[in-house]
Amino acid sequence: LISIKEKLNLPAIIGPVIARGQDSGVFRKSSSPVDLAAGITNTLLMRCFTRRQNSPQDNANFVAELLLDGLGVH
Repeated sequence: LISIKEKLNLPAIIGPVIARGQDSGVFRKSSSPVDLAAGITNTLLMRCFTRRQNSPQDNANFVAELLLDGLGVH
């Protein structure tokens, strides 16, 4: 069986965006883009599995707001 990670590697999609944000000073550089992308992916998947009654869009919006506010430079 092909795993979800092989079919849709979310960290590989998110990581470069984080790297660009870090390079431009939008995101702080406290962790590597790879680690942050994995954490975001894990958070999103956990949210989807534990909040199945919510739409995918609602779960994605929740995680995006939570994490992007936490990644911003203060």
